[in-house]
Amino acid sequence: MSTSCVEEGRKTSNDPYQRIASELLAQADIHINGSEPYDIQVHNKDFL
Repeated sequence: MSTSCVEEGRKTSNDPYQRIASELLAQADIHINGSEPYDIQVHNKDFL
């Protein structure tokens, strides 16, 4: 499974909570800060 980073672009996160959230959401084809209308946009990295 791929992970996304809250920062601009897709990068692997060192934060285990963000990694877990990204992996779970990816199973539903939802990505953090992805380009699709149903993707979650996170502007505060402390959210995860």
